[in-house]
Amino acid sequence: MEPWLDRLTLLQSPIQHRTRLPRAERDAQILRLRAAGQTHLFIANQVGCGEATVQRVVRGHLQALQREIRLDTASIRSQHLLELRWLRERLAPAVARGDTSAVGRWLQVQDREAKLLGLDAPLQIEAAAEQLAAITVLQHLADELPVEVMDQIVEVLAHAPTELRDVESTQD
Repeated sequence: MEPWLDRLTLLQSPIQHRTRLPRAERDAQILRLRAAGQTHLFIANQVGCGEATVQRVVRGHLQALQREIRLDTASIRSQHLLELRWLRERLAPAVARGDTSAVGRWLQVQDREAKLLGLDAPLQIEAAAEQLAAITVLQHLADELPVEVMDQIVEVLAHAPTELRDVESTQD
């Protein structure tokens, strides 16, 4: 045997001496074993590859599933939007006549459409901005008020929840 071939054989991992499966078959077996709950090390030893290969195959499969789910979600969202627009077109004449039940359904369709399009999210941002503005106003007022008045306000606010609970318990 050639000396360079001996050195090459020594450099090879014992895993590489096993019979190699065709790539598609190997990947399918990796995914079956992972779905059965096997560890990456166990799978690597079973299939005859390295742990890094198992991790790469599993990660690639999960990424492909995520892409597929995103595409399916976008397709479903588009279909729902088309159906909602169709409903709005059918409701339009009744809404124009002032039919209150049609107006209610129209508003439900618009609400569903807004949720699908994510149009409700800016309201949360606006609420946060309003809260920040209120805090800024309160800080400005706190700077303007005398310390004694601020102390009285803090004292009242500190006891307010207890007083409210007392009022609620007397009403029961």
